[in-house]
Amino acid sequence: MNEYLDVVDDSDCVIGKATRKEVYEKKLTHRIVHVLVINPINSKIYIQKRADSVSYLPGHYSTSAGGHVLSGESYDQAVARELNEELGIKALIKNIASMSFFQDGQKRFIQLFLVFAEGGFNFKDGEVKEGAFFDLDNAKKLIDSGIKIHPQLKVCFDFLYENRTKFGI
Repeated sequence: MNEYLDVVDDSDCVIGKATRKEVYEKKLTHRIVHVLVINPINSKIYIQKRADSVSYLPGHYSTSAGGHVLSGESYDQAVARELNEELGIKALIKNIASMSFFQDGQKRFIQLFLVFAEGGFNFKDGEVKEGAFFDLDNAKKLIDSGIKIHPQLKVCFDFLYENRTKFGI
């Protein structure tokens, strides 16, 4: 089954749709969501490790949950779907940032969301191998090491880390 993504212009307005394969082969601009989960009791951040079976960056550390915005979906719908698919939870989701990400000559628009949850995760879709809560300073050391780190995790985490007091973390 082909998964279709919206293709967007430089203002993040939908101009068409294409399969995920076409989006990457033709380096079309598209939309991504990421969510960072913070434990409200101790302010630790949940970082997932991608399953070894996924096609893109297997075994790499990534945001708490995230993925592509499907064609016809809003960012809010996509993040709720990804949070449920990858962690098996439903929670109050707060949009905290909009950013552009460039890699290998391709642009992606990212919406970053924040969720407060203590755990209770259920890895439903097979994309997550495991995960753990890290205090922010240890998470920063891990991410700054660059070893098996999803490149979008660094961008998203750096934003949160620089603005942590604004979010009460």
